[in-house]
Amino acid sequence: MPVRVIAGRHDRLFPLPLIERLAHERVGVEPEVIDTGHLPALARPAELASLLLRE
Repeated sequence: MPVRVIAGRHDRLFPLPLIERLAHERVGVEPEVIDTGHLPALARPAELASLLLRE
């Protein structure tokens, strides 16, 4: 099953280094990084939608 990990560059709840480590260790992928905080659906909805729809 394909997995996509999306992280906010400025997320203080789940910092980027943590998400990068977990993405590599748990699912073996490089996270997609959005220039936002913890809520990309509110801060950058178009960019998030674009990532989610990409194959």
